[in-house]
This record gives sequence, C-alpha cells and structure tokens, in this order.
Amino acid sequence: MESLFSWHPYWLSFTNELECSDLDTNVIDFIMNCYHSFEGGFGDYPGEKDSFVNSTAKGIVCLNLLKKMDKIKRIDVYSFLRGCQNSDFGFAITTSQGDLYPSNLESTFYSIMAISFIGYLPRLKLHHPKMINWVVSHYNMDGGFRGENSVLSNEYYTFQALLVLNLLKSLDRIDPDLTVSYLINRQANKNPEITLTTSMLLSLYLLAGPEELTDRLNIKISTSRLARCQNKSGGFRKKKIDIIYKSDMLYTFQGIIGLKVIQKLKRINKEKAIEWIISCQNDDGGFGNKPNTNSTLSNTYYALTSLYYLTRR
Repeated sequence: MESLFSWHPYWLSFTNELECSDLDTNVIDFIMNCYHSFEGGFGDYPGEKDSFVNSTAKGIVCLNLLKKMDKIKRIDVYSFLRGCQNSDFGFAITTSQGDLYPSNLESTFYSIMAISFIGYLPRLKLHHPKMINWVVSHYNMDGGFRGENSVLSNEYYTFQALLVLNLLKSLDRIDPDLTVSYLINRQANKNPEITLTTSMLLSLYLLAGPEELTDRLNIKISTSRLARCQNKSGGFRKKKIDIIYKSDMLYTFQGIIGLKVIQKLKRINKEKAIEWIISCQNDDGGFGNKPNTNSTLSNTYYALTSLYYLTRR
C-alpha cells in the first residue's frame, strides 16, 4: 500500500488529485476562509477567532490533497505550531504561552504530523529526544499508550503515539512485540467503536506491516465490524450493532480508512457512500457531519479523504 504512514495525521498520505467531478470547487475557498494568515494556523470554521493544531493539520492535508499548498506560507504554519509547544516538549491544542494549556497526546500527534508534512521537522532536531521522552511517558506495561486523563491503554492513543515515534525514528523506544500483542488482544472486544477498530488496524500496519494483519489478525472479524457500520444511507455509524446511531462523517471516514488498510473496500456500497458524503456538502463549499449541518474544516477533511479513496481506480 502506497506510503501509508508517511505523513498523514491519523491515516494516509496523498500524492494525486481528488478524482470526483461532483465536488464543488468552493471547497478551496471554504478551507482558506478557515486560515488565519496573520499567525499561520487554522480554525475549524470561517470566523473562528482562534487557531488550533488539529484544525491546522487537517487544513494542510486538505490543501495538499487539492494541490493548493501554495496558498499558505509554511514558515508561518511552523511558527504557529512551535508556539503551541510547552516546556515539557509536548504540544497544547493552541498557542500556549507560559504553558497556559496543558500538553496532550492528541495535540502532539497533530503538531508533529503537520510539522513533518510541511518539511520542517529537522528544525526541531535538537528537541527530538525530549519530545520522544514525553511521548514514551504515556507507554503502559501492557504495551499500549494512554491519554492524559486515564491510566488505561487505548487503541486511539496508541496509534497516535506510534505515528509520532515513527516520524521521530524512535519506535525502538518501545517493545514492538508487546505492543503488537496488546493490539491483537483488543480484537476480543465484541462491539468496539469504529474508531478503535481502525486505530488497531493502523497501528498493526505501522508496527508490523501487512503480513501481521494477515497472519495474526482475524481479517474477517475486522472486515465485518467495519462494513456492518454502513447504514442504508451510505454513511457509517459509530458501532455495528447499535443501529440507533445515525451516519456521521467522522465514522464514515474511519470506516473507509480501516477497510482501505485491509483492502476490503469492496465489501461496502461505495456508490452510496460517495452519494451520502456529497450530500453533506454545503453552499459554502465545506462539509457538515451530516446533511444540512454546518460546515467545519474537520468534516471537510474527513469528506475529502474519504472521497479520495472511494474514487481511486
């Protein structure tokens, strides 16, 4: 699979233009209306006062996917992200002068990914050891990683930590066999959220490659769990069993990415998925989490990523 974990926050890198003729070109204007050129960051919707690291990372990925990276100044993006780094060398969700906002793994994940994506990670080389130590401080004895507000390992945080360590070339700081065992054991969860299933698959791919997915994981179980989250509308819900959940752009994105990793996108109705995603696009060019909901940069990022993989030949 092509450059699966080269740069992308949470998931995959992009090298080609989006192949979807139905996509409203106003999406570029929507993305740029979320950009704060005076500081280099992105908000999650036009008019949002503050910039955030997660919105910034998603904005960068969207522009790269649409071949519009020339619309931003990379040095300004880097300066904004550096301003979100705390004295413990983790990153906060937004500019954190005097450690005003605490560091957290998710913000660190998005920040490191974005800095790497724009090619500025070498500028942080002197800080790499301390950033690595901060991430490794979240490593548990069972092989997984925890977030700031829990002592328990979680597949979502485990993937974020692993991708950061991979970008910093420091996966040797953990026990890969222990972490793989932790991830394999998580498949015993009978009705996991789609987020956790996809995070588990991405982590295993990152640590051990496609062979590990084939040899040690029950692909049929993972395929069923993800594919059965697709609703009749074409979108995906949070869990396969709980049909009370409505389709949501985030879960649609995660379902598509998870199935892409295990090469099982053929198990879903791709045409219905594309139709549902496009129905979530608004007149401003952005996408909501459901049809007729307000556009956000996050949901636009999920939509563009999903359309990219659904429409690739």
